[in-house]
Amino acid sequence: LPRPVLRQSAELAFGPRAQARYLNLTLPVTVVLGAAVSTEDPERASMDAGYSTAWGPLQVYGRITSPGIRDLQGWAWAAELADAWAGLFRTQVQRPWSRQGDSQWSLEHIRTHGVFALPRPLAVGAASVSAAVARLLDGFAPGVDEEPRAAVIPTTRLRAGSDGGGAALALQSSESALGGSGWEGTMEANRLGWGARLRLKGGSGQGTWGQPQYTVTGQAPWRQPLKLMHEFKWTLADGQGAWVAVRPGEGEGKAPRVNMGLEIR
Repeated sequence: LPRPVLRQSAELAFGPRAQARYLNLTLPVTVVLGAAVSTEDPERASMDAGYSTAWGPLQVYGRITSPGIRDLQGWAWAAELADAWAGLFRTQVQRPWSRQGDSQWSLEHIRTHGVFALPRPLAVGAASVSAAVARLLDGFAPGVDEEPRAAVIPTTRLRAGSDGGGAALALQSSESALGGSGWEGTMEANRLGWGARLRLKGGSGQGTWGQPQYTVTGQAPWRQPLKLMHEFKWTLADGQGAWVAVRPGEGEGKAPRVNMGLEIR
């Protein structure tokens, strides 16, 4: 009768996730380090373990394993091209090894355009709102000039892909881009539906009393009722603050959900 073999081992696997965390890189292999105590023949055990060293019944070994084609399930390719004037071009292709699977592709273009001056009626309204918010927070604010100047910074996003296309337009006031009071707005549409978001900011991010923000977000599939989410946030320059969010209920006829948060350091 063959002699029974007893083996007790402990292994440490250093895979791609650990490599990315501790080495800031990812290799297509996994490094396995282990130690074992066995009654097996040391020469045969060393052949199965890869790189190993034995001291009597104690064996220290290491091996490198790489995933096969079935483990990877397919291949992917991505590229980005950024230009100061043309913007950002981004493309991606994914395809499984099996011809029966569906391949996925996408092409996206994002560009932040130059500053665009608002018409005078809109500029007067924006300046009046900014002055009122500053007066409420700081107790004083300069009056509205006879010829106020207000501008926005538009950003466009176009996307085409195997799952359908989409487009988005974002507008940001020039004061908000510099950290002051202002507003931001985004509107996006794709084959599944559409959505929009408006954010109002008051005061200054570096001010004594912090900066209050109000955000309303709406989204809905095509030909479906619109669902709105409201959020009020007040943050200080050091990151402390409080926020309250009101979200629609899950399911028809459900009451809205209210979430609150507070951060103190």
